[in-house]
Amino acid sequence: MQIEVIKEQHNALLDRKELQVKIKHPAATPARIEVKNKVAADLKIEPDRVIIDNMKTAFGKKETIAYIKVYESSKVAQQIEREHILKRNQPQTAEPAEGVEETPTVEETPTVEGTPTVEGTPTVEETPTVEETPTVEETPTVEGTPTVEETPTVEPAEGGEEN
Repeated sequence: MQIEVIKEQHNALLDRKELQVKIKHPAATPARIEVKNKVAADLKIEPDRVIIDNMKTAFGKKETIAYIKVYESSKVAQQIEREHILKRNQPQTAEPAEGVEETPTVEETPTVEGTPTVEGTPTVEETPTVEETPTVEETPTVEGTPTVEETPTVEPAEGGEEN
């Protein structure tokens, strides 16, 4: 992965350097964390000061344009950046997110024959059969709904003329 700086601008008001870079990659678009670590290594700074705002890859090309912000300190970055951008720049963890319940694991219990079965899974004897769907002749009709033969026709009112 090669990173080339296209545009560099210093933003004194927000204590950051704003970079627009072109990333040339041999395969698929690299992950944000890979780009973040590579930029931090190239600039010889800590990775938590680098925030990748967006990355755009044109279809079929092996280059990506990214907008990256490099802060003077990670504390300033935490205060200024939007929450969803900060979440995108965090490394992925295997832990479940807050408020998400863990799914319980299913324990296998051996049967008499020695083949494992999963609790709660119906066996061949317990598997329900699929009932047949009704055909056109068996389809029930709703009372009060007119059928094709019963459809009323509209007749002109008395005293009115037909054109």
